[in-house]
Amino acid sequence: MSTLTQTADEVFVSAAPAQAIDFLGLTMIPAALKRLVAFVQAERQAAQERRRITRELNTYTARELAEMGLSRLDIPAVAAGTYGA
Repeated sequence: MSTLTQTADEVFVSAAPAQAIDFLGLTMIPAALKRLVAFVQAERQAAQERRRITRELNTYTARELAEMGLSRLDIPAVAAGTYGA
């Protein structure tokens, strides 16, 4: 049946499922999940890097840290990347 001879009810019924899914935003869920997973992975990697930096800086003596211009209180800021910002 051509679109010119279809009734309004037939057009609505044939388009309803796609519009309903789009209206509910279900077509966007896979993309949103991918972004969420990527965000969580990036945050976990950043946290892992902060822990690595903290562990390494904690191995230095107070004198070695002072030679670098740091104190023990500066270690969290250095690990977070906010030291001197």
